[in-house]
Amino acid sequence: MLVRDICIVQSNNYQKKEKWNYFNYLDTGNLTRNHLQSFQFIKSEKDLPSRAKQKVELNDILYSSVRPIQEHYGFIDKICDNLLVSTGFIILKPFKFS
Repeated sequence: MLVRDICIVQSNNYQKKEKWNYFNYLDTGNLTRNHLQSFQFIKSEKDLPSRAKQKVELNDILYSSVRPIQEHYGFIDKICDNLLVSTGFIILKPFKFS
């Protein structure tokens, strides 16, 4: 079985026209072996790191493409408002099987 048989790789980027009032940001270094250390709370769009672009959804799988040997990966089983993750993550969206 291949990864493409159970999920798709997909990115859904934040658009400035969405005008969120604040952001919860997850960088690759804050997620290791499915253990979330912390989010960075960012008060305004102008303070966002340049890599803070991707929106995620419940049940997405994050896998860091930056230094994969450091095991920065995890499963989104809870979601908070206005969450963005680094473009250093590959986002895998599992198919829903019935």
